[in-house]
Formats: sequence, structure tokens, C-alpha cells
Amino acid sequence: GGMCICATYLRPNAAAAVGCRALSLPALPRMFTLRPLALAAASWVATSAFAQATPTALDAVIVTGTRAKDRTLADTAVPVDVLSRDEVLRAAGPDGNLAAALQALLPSFNFPRQSNSGGADHVRAAQLRGLSPDQVLVLVNGRRRHTSAVVNLESKTGKGTNPVDFNTIPLSAVARIEVLRDGAGAQYGSDAIAGVVNIILDERASGGELTTEAGAFHTRFAPTGQTLTDGQTQSASLTQGWALGRGGFLRGGVEALHRSPTNRAGLDSLPPWEAQTPANLATVSQRNYAPGEPATHQWQAWFNAAAELQPGVRGYAFGTWQERRSLGAAYFRYPDGSANV
Repeated sequence: GGMCICATYLRPNAAAAVGCRALSLPALPRMFTLRPLALAAASWVATSAFAQATPTALDAVIVTGTRAKDRTLADTAVPVDVLSRDEVLRAAGPDGNLAAALQALLPSFNFPRQSNSGGADHVRAAQLRGLSPDQVLVLVNGRRRHTSAVVNLESKTGKGTNPVDFNTIPLSAVARIEVLRDGAGAQYGSDAIAGVVNIILDERASGGELTTEAGAFHTRFAPTGQTLTDGQTQSASLTQGWALGRGGFLRGGVEALHRSPTNRAGLDSLPPWEAQTPANLATVSQRNYAPGEPATHQWQAWFNAAAELQPGVRGYAFGTWQERRSLGAAYFRYPDGSANV
């Protein structure tokens, strides 16, 4: 019998050519087939054609773990969020609350409001990835920030810890914030198991800013059927920068804040286990508890400086100061309560 074998071949810088040639071959046994030969030829043609094509590089598309584009540095070994000054200022609100801004901007950062919790009403603990507040390492300009002297004995969050008080860092001092949302204990120690927050201070050597803000809470409170307006807040800040030496800078500022208390208590009722005395019954249908923000008066100052002392030697210094006076409510006790002494 006879058959026709077709082959496809490629010439350099030329289109593929196809040629056919008729051959006379003896009859082959029925058990043989030329399909493997055809498949091999097709495979060789496809491989050769693919080798001639120019590869196209595709950009990486990242859609996980970020709330805004161009924030997470995807080329780092661990997730790092970089928050700009403008983002932090917009999220903080009129009370200049740095940790509250981080909670609004960062996944897994928690800054719960506590009330009737002793010292935790005034020094609120922040958490990262649900771990203990003292397992979040806070850096300022890459240097460790000291923790608070207040031990959270009555806190609902982080009981027994003394975390860093984020609100002692003036909001006007922030240039950007870098947050490592992964464990870094091998590099920094056990206080970085939850992650690291690095606050970079403003380094602008010229210009100044004056900012004033005001606000209040206006709430329709269903438990009492009232419309409440409380938590009136006024804040102001002033910053200025100067050139210092050769390529150096000095930046500083002051802040002041006043905030009225808030109260989200409903109308009270006398529990059956309390003594039903006239003094206790007189507290019924009143707002005896005071869950909410404490009244706060706060003053802050800060500076950040660096200068070249001599060729190859650069000195730096930075610092913050704060005085805060706040008054919060404690747990309410009935006049004839069994826990009274």
C-alpha cells in the first residue's frame, strides 16, 4: 500500500512551511500505527514555535489583606502597612485620638472603649491580632516607647498589663506610621509577638501649621427615649519647623484638648437580690451608672531634631510631654448594698 507523510517545519525569520511527499511503503501489520509519530511531530512544532515567541511579564495583582490600594508593601517578607499623615489626621477626629485612628485604618487593630474600669478608663489598651496589649511593640522613630505606669487591674481588656498609652503621642507630631501585622519576637523580643507599630515623627525643616477642631455626639438614645448631646470636644494644635545646621532640622509643636464626658446609661431598676429599703428604692428609674468617656483636659508638647555634628556623624533627639486630667465614673453601689462597708 501507499501513504502520504506530512511534516511541518520552521525556517528562521520565516513563516511555517508545510510539505507533503508521497511514499510507497510495504503494507504494515495492523498492530502498528503512525499516531505516535504524528503526536511527536505536533509536539515538536508547538515547542519550537513557543521557543521563538517573546515571553510577556505580568504584573502581580494583589487583592487580599488591604483596604486601600498602594498601602501594603507586598514585596516585603511580612505584611507592613504604611499610613500617611493625611490618612491618620482624617481618621482621628476632633479628639486627636491616635489609637482610634489606627483602629479605623488597620485590620486586626483593636482599641476598645472601656468605662467603669478604674485606670483603664484613662489609659486605654490597644490590641493587635487579638493578643495581649503588652505584646504589641511600639516604636517612635525606630526606638522603643516606654509603657504606661498604670497597671490595668480592673480592665475588661488586657487585665494585669501595663500597655503603651498611644494617646501620649501628639497627633500633630506624626509624619507616617508603619505597622508590622505579624509576629516579630525573633527580632525584637517577646513584646513583639503580636506585631510592631513604628511611629515616625515629622521632620519638615520649614513651615508651620495651626489647626483647630470641634465636635460633639448627638445620639437618639432608645433606652431612655432621649436625644442626647454630649462629649463636646475642642482641640487646637500649633507646629513649626526650622533648619538646623548643615542639613539638619528642628520640628516641634504644642496641643491642647478639652472633652466633656459621655453617658450611655439607661434607667436603672433595683435587682431583687438587693435590699428593698427606702434608700435603695429611691434610685429606681434613674441613670445611676455612667458608662462612657471620662471628662478630659489635656496639654501636650513635642520636638524632633537631627543635625550633622561632623562629617559622617549625625546626632538626633526627640521627646514628648503630656499632662492629662481626666475624671471617670466607678461602679455604682446602692446606698444599702450588701457590698458596702
